[in-house]
Amino acid sequence: MGGTPAPPTPPPSTSRRIAYRTLRNSKLKSTLDRMETPAEEKDKVLFSSATDLTAAVFAPPGADHRGKVLYRPRLAWDVTLLLDERRPRLQSIGTGMVQRDSRKFQYREELVCLSEEDAKEMRKELRETQSRDIVRFVDRLLGHGIEMPPPDLPPMPPPGTGPYPGPGGMPMPGPGGSPMFPPPPPMGGSDGSPMPPYGTPGTPPVKTEATKSRLLVEGVGKVIDYNLDLILDSSSYRRLENVVTMFAASLGAELETVNAELNRHTLAMGVKTMAEKGSTRIGPALPPGKYPPASFARPSSPTRLGMLPDGQVSWMAALLPFVGQEALHRKIRFEDSWRDSSNWMAGRTLVPQFLDPTYPDSSRFVAYDDLPIEMGATHYVGISGIGLDAASYKPGDPATIHKRGVFGYGRQLAFEEIKSGRGLSNVAVMIQIPHDSPTGVTPWIAGGGATTRGVPEKNSIAPFILGKDRTGKVITQDGKRGTYVLMSDGSVRFVDQNVSDDVFKAMVTVQGPAPKYFDLNGNEHTPLVLPPGGKAPPTTKTPTPPTKVSPPEKKPFFPFPFPKKATEPKTEPAPPMKKVLLPPKAETGPMSFLDAVPRRQDWQAFAALGHREMHFTL
Repeated sequence: MGGTPAPPTPPPSTSRRIAYRTLRNSKLKSTLDRMETPAEEKDKVLFSSATDLTAAVFAPPGADHRGKVLYRPRLAWDVTLLLDERRPRLQSIGTGMVQRDSRKFQYREELVCLSEEDAKEMRKELRETQSRDIVRFVDRLLGHGIEMPPPDLPPMPPPGTGPYPGPGGMPMPGPGGSPMFPPPPPMGGSDGSPMPPYGTPGTPPVKTEATKSRLLVEGVGKVIDYNLDLILDSSSYRRLENVVTMFAASLGAELETVNAELNRHTLAMGVKTMAEKGSTRIGPALPPGKYPPASFARPSSPTRLGMLPDGQVSWMAALLPFVGQEALHRKIRFEDSWRDSSNWMAGRTLVPQFLDPTYPDSSRFVAYDDLPIEMGATHYVGISGIGLDAASYKPGDPATIHKRGVFGYGRQLAFEEIKSGRGLSNVAVMIQIPHDSPTGVTPWIAGGGATTRGVPEKNSIAPFILGKDRTGKVITQDGKRGTYVLMSDGSVRFVDQNVSDDVFKAMVTVQGPAPKYFDLNGNEHTPLVLPPGGKAPPTTKTPTPPTKVSPPEKKPFFPFPFPKKATEPKTEPAPPMKKVLLPPKAETGPMSFLDAVPRRQDWQAFAALGHREMHFTL
């Protein structure tokens, strides 16, 4: 009593205990630290990311995106995918997912704008427009309602305006100009100090504990804090668990593409095996000896658009088990549209076998204005024949039978029809498309023209001539421009731009007339492309079989998210979502998976489930 009060006990430290060792960009490092700073000791960081958006801007391809500001794809979803940017306003963004309790999560975003005026403008947009999209997005993805953020209230009027004029306000006519009403007493604290009005820059918002799922948009100066608190019931939690599992698989696939090699021959052999063996285990039944239809018909749809091929799941989804992607194949709901929320996370997953690693990173995803999430792209499409509507040709129609290719809507071509006709080595099933053409790349999961295309009657090869690679160099084969074609026998050919229309149209059709002396092996414009390390086919009739060599053990580039449970010692009970968590490497600190990659400039960093650090470069 009467003495100096004892200093208050400091709260327990909630700062990060591990510093990133290999990340050289100090701004990205500090953003990751902020995203991973827990509010309480029990909080568990599931992932965090930081992106320098000034370095992630890229020129959009095609006329549809002209005048828009687009950013290179990031590993984690963020709100910039919903913005319609016509000028650069953002400097950087950080994201993070924290598990605060068994069914309580917080998704964080920190946006740093180029100016305070940009931040003020964007805060208003996020509150009034994008927040509604986020609420609908979560409702469709998790079946869970979210409380909207409160409106952005204006600041209190300064003295002298409003209903109580002060000094300088409107005077009452008369001697001395006495005011009509005396000024109100000043607002302030108990000591008479002025209270800053709501909305004044520099006034940090009061943090309150969430009692139900909500969305908050706050910020000071150039910074915008965009936080989504999720308090889930059992049904929403199970759906979130599935989303996180799919995100983990998507992350593994994206990391696999970093060091991926060309997969054209793997893809070609996968199509051949699919047609030969078929599949009845998962999804639509594929009888042996037949190719799948161009898209899978749905039993019903609330809209007419959902019944059209453009709204159905693509034939390429059936190809997944034959290129080593059976786990992803099991996640696809073939009876739903690829646009339905049930297929969002599967459709967002990259399939390395569908991609050309020499293409720019920006060509690996496709964004649509009416979808809140990007979709994984394909650089190869199926061939439907001659004519832009060739996929719609009816089976057996004598007017179009000579124009029909392998894939079509509502029909399945027999493998034997090609084998006994023109021959497997003479009929193409897929073709590589240029990423920088007006059409651009399209989602692999989407039916319709996204994954099945016909060739024009005249100048047939022109729409498929490849453009530039990720370094800006024109893609060529032996100094010639053209494209790569996958044949029915599992081989790959390069078709250069000088091929005749007659030869190319014969390659993309199953029946019909072929030009005189139709010989792809002897045609200088259709050379065979050997697989990496492959040898020329033997010329003798009795070739010596090659020595069988066991392939080297394939070590996963990124072991997450598939740990071998049989070899993992269990030292404590498994927490929720253990199947997608890795133990933190506290004894060594986070290390970079891409240390061997020459880096000109770090533009993105990502740390996932156990403080494993990754970097990405321009």
